[in-house]
Amino acid sequence: MFNILNLKTVASELEVLCVEDDDDLRKSLYELLKIIFSHVDTASNGAEALDYYNKRAYNIIFTDIKMPIMDGVELITEIRKINSEQKILVISSYAQSSMFVDAIKAGVQGFILKPIIQSEFIDAIYPTCKEAYNNLLTNKMSLELQENKKKLENKDYELDRYSKIIDNNVITSSTDADGTITNVSEAFCRINGYTKEELIGKRHSILHDKSFSGTIYKEMWGKLKTQKNWQGELRNINKDGSIYWVDAKIEAVYDNSLLVGYRAVKHEITDKKRVQELSIRDKLTQLYNISTFDTELKYRAPNLTNYITSSKI
Repeated sequence: MFNILNLKTVASELEVLCVEDDDDLRKSLYELLKIIFSHVDTASNGAEALDYYNKRAYNIIFTDIKMPIMDGVELITEIRKINSEQKILVISSYAQSSMFVDAIKAGVQGFILKPIIQSEFIDAIYPTCKEAYNNLLTNKMSLELQENKKKLENKDYELDRYSKIIDNNVITSSTDADGTITNVSEAFCRINGYTKEELIGKRHSILHDKSFSGTIYKEMWGKLKTQKNWQGELRNINKDGSIYWVDAKIEAVYDNSLLVGYRAVKHEITDKKRVQELSIRDKLTQLYNISTFDTELKYRAPNLTNYITSSKI
């Protein structure tokens, strides 16, 4: 036995259509159904009900069998053509029991006998309401999953779009813990003239200007080991042999305290360095001025010492 509160837990979100040709009974049914369901429409015959049905989706149809214009069996048959899964309950009397077989053949979920007694009515419709409610929840979950999937697809699309923008415009590279290149951006390739295939698997030394101070690289690796990041200016050699400058920010990448690689973001400063070059050379002789010569000597001294030592050997 179920009460109206039990019924409302599974029926309060459902929408129903009630088809009954008797005006007084139809009004009484409407007053009862509107307490239970979220939305109730009523119709006085099958034709009117079918018109409603073509305009709105209902979780359950309550219908009499014997009605003018279009009877309940005809209505059920037409509804089954539109939706074979539609839940339909027949409200009828013993006097019309001869039509039950036709209703069963047309496909109904159950029968409610007249005169309607509220407790019996609740017990009769509860199983169908519960099933309709479960279907409603399933449909809601399915729609939510579809919406979430669409949102994820949109996010993936946006992420992919931003990733392409970054790849084409930001000079980035990644290496493993040994310094072997594992990934580079398109912008990285454009600045040095190599393809991704030519760079991946190689070390960054392929780009180093050998005449550039080795001290800077010792400083870089030292800070990466102790501070886990480094920022500075590097002079590199393009594939065609031309020099370019970058301002690089490099950070160590860890996975659970284990060093797994390095990630670098750079931007080109070649034009800036050319302007600096003009400001530090004598216009007439094109030689470095004294202060610049001292700075260059400090950075080039280690390479010069190595060269002298190698020459002696």
